Amino acid sequence: THPITLSDSKEHAGLARQAADLNELRPAAEELVKAVLLHLNELETELTALIDNYTLERVDMVDTCILLIALYELRFNGLEPAIVISEANQLADTYSGSKSAPFIHGILAAAAKA
Repeated sequence: THPITLSDSKEHAGLARQAADLNELRPAAEELVKAVLLHLNELETELTALIDNYTLERVDMVDTCILLIALYELRFNGLEPAIVISEANQLADTYSGSKSAPFIHGILAAAAKA
C-alpha cells in the first residue's frame, strides 16, 4: 500500500491545488516582508503621522501590517493608489474587524494625497 495524499481524493484535490498555489506565492511574500522590514522605521514614521488622535500601538496589529504593506507598495513599488487601497480594503474585510476597511481606506487615501 502507498500513503494517501490529498490529490488522491476528489474532495481533497481542491485543497491540494490551493496549497500548491500558496506555495508558489511564498517567495514573493517573503520578499515583500523583507522589503517592508528594511524600510520599517520610515514606514512607521509616515504611518504615525497619518493617524490622527491615535498612536500606532493602539492600531490593531493586522491593520498595522496591512497599512505597512500598502504604504510600501505606494512609496517604493509605485503602484496606483486605487489598486493599493482596494487590495488593502479586501485584506481588511477578510482578516480584520468590521471597522477596519474604512479606517484603512482613510489612512491610505491621505497617504496617496501626500
